[in-house]
Amino acid sequence: MKKLIFPFLLSVLILSCNISEKDKERFEYNYFESSKLEVEQLPDSYMKRGVVSQGYKTVFVYEYHFDEEAMAYDGGFSDYIYFEIDPTDDSFKITDDELVAAKVTYSKSCFCYFPDAAKKNVNPMGIIIGEKISDTRWRINLDITFYGDVKKTFNAIFKLKGN
Repeated sequence: MKKLIFPFLLSVLILSCNISEKDKERFEYNYFESSKLEVEQLPDSYMKRGVVSQGYKTVFVYEYHFDEEAMAYDGGFSDYIYFEIDPTDDSFKITDDELVAAKVTYSKSCFCYFPDAAKKNVNPMGIIIGEKISDTRWRINLDITFYGDVKKTFNAIFKLKGN
């Protein structure tokens, strides 16, 4: 029995070391119909947070999750981007000042602090272009700078998610 324990432990150690950075990443691209987006300012922070609830808009949610170590308290982080559009739109282009009306919001979830700072508490700048490609899919191109210096870019297919 003792002869089996060492090879088993060694194989577990080797397998755990072979987890690539790519395996720790997860992206989600979803949208919700009959919803609305509320933007909350986090206390004593420039960071904002989006909250999706029942309403009359279409709300898009991008999620990025990076899991450094499952057992570590501060072992990972998540990024979120939210925005809403009129439910009758089949395509859209939202730029600069229009981003505020669309409630475009970026937030980060991690074991970190984002102290309130005037230079960071600025409106997002950039562009989002969307095209409905089916009853349950949207193609979204996003290129936005949040908080003055946080650049986010993607080209992705968003899928309808149940409310």
